[in-house]
Amino acid sequence: MTSDNERKLRDAEAYLGIASGLLQEVIDSEWRDMDDSDCETEAMIDNLESICDAVHKQQAQLFNIYSGISIEAIRQSFPNTLRMLEDD
Repeated sequence: MTSDNERKLRDAEAYLGIASGLLQEVIDSEWRDMDDSDCETEAMIDNLESICDAVHKQQAQLFNIYSGISIEAIRQSFPNTLRMLEDD
């Protein structure tokens, strides 16, 4: 994977984190402001919670993909590093 695409993955993961945080703020605010018998708002909050959970899961998957790529890059560069040390 190119370094540009790796950066885009990191950015996408960060944006999903921001989106998840914003959704959670809306959810928390709506719970605080909701009337006891407001079924419509409660249904909306339930939908927002589902969306927030899905966004958070997608963020975690992107993080796992990016982490796997980073670990593989380190693993591949390790033999080269050992050779450089042996040459010195």
